[in-house]
Parts: sequence; structure tokens; C-alpha cells
Amino acid sequence: MKWNNIVGQDSAKTYLKSIIRQGRVPHALLFSGPEGTGQLPLALALASTLQCESPVNEEACGVCPSCIKSFKYNHPDVNFVFPVAVLGQERKSITHFMKDFKEQLLEKPYMSFEDWAYKIGIENKHANINAADIRSIKQTLSLKRHEGRSKVMIIWLPEYLGTEGNILLKLIEEPEDNTHLLLVTEKKEAILPTILSRCQSVDTFLLSDDVISEAVMQQTGCSREAAKEAAWLSEGRFNVALQKVNSAEEKDSSGFLDWLRMCYKANPEDLTKWADDFHNMSYESKKHFLSYGLHFLQQCLKAHFLPTDRWRVSEEEKKSMKSLVKIMRPDTIEKAHHLFNDNFVFLERYANAKLIMMSSSLKMHHWLRSEA
Repeated sequence: MKWNNIVGQDSAKTYLKSIIRQGRVPHALLFSGPEGTGQLPLALALASTLQCESPVNEEACGVCPSCIKSFKYNHPDVNFVFPVAVLGQERKSITHFMKDFKEQLLEKPYMSFEDWAYKIGIENKHANINAADIRSIKQTLSLKRHEGRSKVMIIWLPEYLGTEGNILLKLIEEPEDNTHLLLVTEKKEAILPTILSRCQSVDTFLLSDDVISEAVMQQTGCSREAAKEAAWLSEGRFNVALQKVNSAEEKDSSGFLDWLRMCYKANPEDLTKWADDFHNMSYESKKHFLSYGLHFLQQCLKAHFLPTDRWRVSEEEKKSMKSLVKIMRPDTIEKAHHLFNDNFVFLERYANAKLIMMSSSLKMHHWLRSEA
């Protein structure tokens, strides 16, 4: 990965180039920002530059043996740790999934956790980075360098560490020479404070529509109109824009809108079947549904105060939104938004998904009917 392959984030790239130029790359860096804004690509580009044999203007040359290996994610001194889960009756180690992870990096460097979970078939599992995986980090970094200029460990999504992350503290406080830990997160607030306080942060931010549309056109070859629409709907997330361009249909919107219609009608059999189906969905699919619901409700709230050209929704969503805002006041939409936030918490605490959504469906029915 080279710096010019990263969409936007000029301030982060400028900072990283400056610390490379000064020879002051911290031993522990935390790349933090919203999903799909470039944290992982920045970490990959830094790792490639640190290993390059002949960097030019703080940029990996792309042609030396180290770069060739780095760009294929096969450099022996650049290692990865990431969340995995139990498959069948057995928990596989990170090594078991390493080939899949590197393939996913080549295909989708802006990947989300959902992309990764689907890739290895753990959509219905509770993923984490366990203590054994963390100890493997210490063991790997204790070894001598094979051929690179530095030893680099990229920890993708350290929010999945849990309290086991404390095992890393001594490694962060007393690193070996020329050793760098690059942590890449989408939820900075979920990382242990003891780890946060020992890392230097590099933040990414939501991208502008113009930056995203230009990058989407370059990568996909789509029309300018399609790229602009994808950028508008992505709300600053490049990975979402790519999904919008490559997707022939909006399953997110249709699924959520169908649920709202069922809530309005409140047919007991339909709601019970829907709640059963939701219960049987994968864990990540449930979270995705709730995330989309939060997005749609946020746009509904905007619809009360902003003109239609400021709504970040598709034409299908816009039609439904116009009908919904006629019967839901801003305070009711806000209550529904809080409800979905609470559902996230309940789901993470292993509450019964069927009961969660049956309760939510009945509350939505009450709000929709009372205001209608």
C-alpha cells in the first residue's frame, strides 16, 4: 500500500511522512476513526514504508524486494492480529485464518468487520482476540528480524481484545528496538484506557463527497453520476460508497421499511414470524439491521428541518421517509432512535433477540398508530 492509494486523509498522511522523515515513528500508534475512512490503509502504507529498502520522499519505492513482499502482505517482518471466532467445536488460531485475511486485504483494504466475518463464515459468532493470540504477538516480536528494517505488528480492531489486552502493556511500555505496534480501530472508546494512554493517536475523518466520488470513479470506472450518488449516500465512508456502486439493490432499506410497514399493521402472525427470522439471523446481520435503523431514523429527524436535497437517502427511502415524517414527530423519532441504541446494548449482553424485536415492534406500532 502506498500513500497515494489512500483516499483523502491528507493531514494524517502529512503527519506520518513527517515522523518518518525525522526518524521518530512511535513504537505504538493508534489509527482511529469511523469505519471505511482509511485507518487500515494508513497502517499498511506506514508498514510498507518502514520496510522499504529505498524510500523516496517518505514513500515506499514499490519495486525493491521488501516492497514487493509488503504489497502482497507477505513480508516476514510485518505481522497481523485480528478477531476470529470458534468454528464448529474448535477455536482456530489466527494462523489458520492468515491466508484468508491477506486475501481480503488485497481485495478490500477498506474492509469492515462484516466483510471479514462473511469471508471466514463467522457472521453468527461472537468474535474476539483472545489471550493466546495476544501472547503470540509477544512471542513474534521477541524474535529477531528476518530481513526488514523494523518489526511491525498490525492489530486490527483492538476493541475485540477485552481485558486480555492488558497483556500488551509491558510490550508497549518496553518495546524492542525498531519495533512498532500499529493498532487500527473503529471504536476508540471501546479500547482499554491503559492501552489508549500508551499509544499516540492518528485520527481519520469522514471524507467529503467530492473526494469519494473521484476515488470511486477511478477504482470502479463507473459514471460520474453513479459515483456522486454513491458518495452522497455513503456519508463520508469510502467502503460504503464502493458497496453502493457495486450493489444492484438496496437490501438494507427494503428490509427496514418492510419492518416498519409490519409494525404499522401489527398483524400478530407476521410480527412473530419476523421476530423468529430476526432471531435466526447472524449476530453481525442483527447489528447491521440495527445500524441501518439508526441511520434511517437520523435521516428522518433531518427531514423535519432540512430540504429534501440534504437528505442522504436513496429515492426509494425518500418516498417512505416523506410518508413517515407526516405521522412521526421529531420527539417520537428521537424515542425510536434511543430504542435502537438500547437494542444494541441488549444484543451485546446476549439478550433474547426475538424478545428484543417483538418488544420494539409493539412500541413502534404504538408510536406510529397514535400519531397517525
